[in-house]
Amino acid sequence: MRCPTAIIWGDAGPYCNVAIARDLAARIPGAELNLLPGVGRFSPEHAPPAVLQLLSASLKR
Repeated sequence: MRCPTAIIWGDAGPYCNVAIARDLAARIPGAELNLLPGVGRFSPEHAPPAVLQLLSASLKR
């Protein structure tokens, strides 16, 4: 994959742990990993303002 990639990941998800997010970010050149503390696997539903802020910042780059 050769495009700007923002990975937004909740660190409190019961199934998809942070190690998976770090591995994914390491495999995508130039990916930016953003961890949301205390947020589960449905980040846009559990933390809409934080996700919006991260997406907005990513789109401005």
